Amino acid sequence: MKKMLFLLILLVCVELSWAQEPLTVNAGSDTNFCGSLELQNEFTPFHLNASVEGGTPPYEIEWTMLNPVFFDGQYWDEHHFLDSNSVLNPLVKTNMVLSNNVYHDAPVLKFALTATDSTGISVSDSVKVSSSYFTWSLSNLFKIIYQGDSAILFEPNIWGGIPPLKYHWEPSENMSDSTSITPTVLTLETVNYNVTITDAEGCSEVEFGSHNTIYVIPTGVDEPVVREGEDCIQVVERELLLKAGCEHSNEGFELNIFNISGAKVLRTDFERSIAISMLPSGAYVVRLSNSNHVYTKKIVLP
Repeated sequence: MKKMLFLLILLVCVELSWAQEPLTVNAGSDTNFCGSLELQNEFTPFHLNASVEGGTPPYEIEWTMLNPVFFDGQYWDEHHFLDSNSVLNPLVKTNMVLSNNVYHDAPVLKFALTATDSTGISVSDSVKVSSSYFTWSLSNLFKIIYQGDSAILFEPNIWGGIPPLKYHWEPSENMSDSTSITPTVLTLETVNYNVTITDAEGCSEVEFGSHNTIYVIPTGVDEPVVREGEDCIQVVERELLLKAGCEHSNEGFELNIFNISGAKVLRTDFERSIAISMLPSGAYVVRLSNSNHVYTKKIVLP
């Protein structure tokens, strides 16, 4: 009798083991997130979307990075990019250092999820996290034409994103094709043209700090003053100054200051001077502009 009971229990256990679903792991869908060139230049944090089913719970979770990034003298792995490597859906870190540097250098990150059930069976799956990171140049793009002439805009100063890219120029009045990379424009007055670039993942960036400007000279009027002179901008004891004699008009300026990563750290109206003591030590590019003047200069704050 005991032998028959033992065989019955053994048969039930075998049947249960056969009926049990095998351990499966899904690391989630590949994810792309959008970077920004605006003030903080940070990405929106997000959680990975993984799942584990079957096997015999509880599960032991481990995330590892398949392509550690060498940056700043060290390899950056899952401990740098994830808030935890032992939870099922960790948060992908997106702090300032990672956004500006590591994600830019390694736009595709690969993570592996390994789940081990209570019987010691392990199954793995992987997921890719990519970033649409845009970067740009600080060169000033402008052309001077006479009233009645047309001009072809320069290619945008923005690079990056995941191809194919789409373009949308504004303002689009009297423009040959607002979706072209280099449209032709016919304008009777000076205009700053801006372009929005959208990549295949739907991430977009607006060109700023380096407008495509078409300066129009009315009939009988001398050319406008468009200057790149560094001598017009001074920094004295953390105060930014425009030298006397450089303004040539009573019109104010728009001030833009960019760090060496291309991120805009300050944008404000400017008359003759402004304190910049809030900026950390480092190198910056200063751009003062209005409808008739453009001044740029690289500065270093101790």
